[in-house]
Amino acid sequence: MSHVRTFEIPTVMKHGLGSLSSLADEVKALGMKRALVVCGAGIIGAGLLEQAESPLKAANISYAVFDRVVPNPSLAKVDEGTELYQSKECDGHREGHRRGRGQWRLNTRLRMGRPAAD
Repeated sequence: MSHVRTFEIPTVMKHGLGSLSSLADEVKALGMKRALVVCGAGIIGAGLLEQAESPLKAANISYAVFDRVVPNPSLAKVDEGTELYQSKECDGHREGHRRGRGQWRLNTRLRMGRPAAD
């Protein structure tokens, strides 16, 4: 039995000095009505959350914040973020992101020795 798995997702990452200033334009380009900003304590401590919120507020874009990201998250932590995303009615995901999230959950379950579905 092969243990090799493949994970592919069409992710675009913009980074660098001033990159957060284009955040509102990126959110609008995706057609989002309510974005989910995902971060951890380090991002908050560095003041980057406020820098991300500023252009969203200026453009009157609704958003929710999931600020409990940790390294190597448990499945429960992933579910916590998913529940917030759903309860706040966030949107903006593309088809590839939906497939990627599902595949990530499946691979996580398999790595943890859990069945693929409950």
